[in-house]
Amino acid sequence: ADAPAGDTLTIDRSGFEVVAGGGVGTEIELGGRVSELTRTQQLDLQARLAPIEIGPLLEGLPRVEGATGRLEGSLTVQGTAAAPRPRGELRLRQGSLALSGAPVALDEIEVLARVDEQEVRIVQGLARAGGGQVQLTARAPIKGTTLGELSMQLEARGVRLPLADGVEMVADASLGGTAPPGGTGSGRRARLGGAVTIQNFRYTKPIGLSVDLDALARRGKRTEVEVYDPADDVVDLAVSIAAPRPLMFRNNLLDAGMSIESALLLTGTNQRVGLQGQMRVTPGSRMRLRSSEFDIRQGTIRFDDPVRIAPHVDLQASTEYRRATTSAASAATPAAGAAATGGAQGSASAGGFWRILLHAYGDADNLKLDLTSDPNLAQEDIVLLLTAGMTRAELDQMQASNLGSTAALEALSALSGADRAVKTVIPLIDDFRFGSAYSPRTGRTEPTVTVGKRISDRVRANVVTGLSENRDVRSNLEWRFGPGTSILGNYDNLSDVA
Repeated sequence: ADAPAGDTLTIDRSGFEVVAGGGVGTEIELGGRVSELTRTQQLDLQARLAPIEIGPLLEGLPRVEGATGRLEGSLTVQGTAAAPRPRGELRLRQGSLALSGAPVALDEIEVLARVDEQEVRIVQGLARAGGGQVQLTARAPIKGTTLGELSMQLEARGVRLPLADGVEMVADASLGGTAPPGGTGSGRRARLGGAVTIQNFRYTKPIGLSVDLDALARRGKRTEVEVYDPADDVVDLAVSIAAPRPLMFRNNLLDAGMSIESALLLTGTNQRVGLQGQMRVTPGSRMRLRSSEFDIRQGTIRFDDPVRIAPHVDLQASTEYRRATTSAASAATPAAGAAATGGAQGSASAGGFWRILLHAYGDADNLKLDLTSDPNLAQEDIVLLLTAGMTRAELDQMQASNLGSTAALEALSALSGADRAVKTVIPLIDDFRFGSAYSPRTGRTEPTVTVGKRISDRVRANVVTGLSENRDVRSNLEWRFGPGTSILGNYDNLSDVA
């Protein structure tokens, strides 16, 4: 800097090398002058930040797994010392950012921020995320030497979010938010609102269902203790969620679509997130319990708690349970023939047809299950029919060891993960599980293995074969023409009646 010439201080344009975090160096160039030093102190100053790599600057920050990009900027300050008029810009080019725990990374980041005497604003913030485009704008007014309330707008299009293994979503979003001056320490909370549109949703993650259906029908509500401190609430939420097409669930348990009626509303705070609205099961949806497939006739999931995500389920489904009649049952071993006698004689106990209705309702943490049938059976008999392939009277006629061996096989399969291992090694198989079913040949419950494959969106096939020496085989092929319309072909080696 030169000595004051009269009432003016002149700063020759010169550069200063600055070493930032991570040992990264860059140059800051300064120059300009200050006139009328003893009076109004007129400013005419310039500064320029030479390009610097941001990766090393962000190393070591929590959750940052990787970052790249070149940051550069410039600033001029005019006006007076009492009322400066800053004007400048900061630009990030060719950036990327990956955060631990985030579903997607940001690539091709381009940010342009500008400042003047009235406000600081992000004029343009662009990035690629999950194969889609994200755009951010923001601004905050300058009040003296402090910033006022920050407002922002986020637009996202076609962002693919792999929420977890087997859970994928493609969504658009238009979100707006504000943050109080001074941050959350001011006592005011930030606000986030807007709309999210789910363009595509697929849930293919297997659902582990190892549950006693009878216990499910009788269980009570669990008691949970919530620890909540209102002082830790920093963001108020008001986001609507819509979907132009059904959300799809296709796994070992469900083949169903869920449509959002009107829109769901995400409310509450960062600590207590609530959801309000209703979803409805689409026609043609199905669910599988053990080896039985239920047609979901109607179903809704309702949310009505502004500070909790507490679904209320009301679902009705039906299935037709057939048990083949075969003369082989009466021609089985003497022990098997003796076991088949009692309430019914010979092969009559082996055959049957029941239409079973399932009604699941209540809160998700207090779900109740009602089972009825035509011809009428007690709920315990229906549960046994679905799980073991026989009623209580037939079960009482069996030797306990027979049932124990099949139950042990199913438990071993669940604990060892054998079904998951087979599907991993042979990816062509969609469904592989050990189970048990009543065998009319022997009059006992026999261990089985089920293999299934979805050939296309409309065609599915599966085969159930026994693991005993009799090797009972049941198979079916289903072709769905549309919602509520399908053709089902069955084959078994137990009888010659289709």
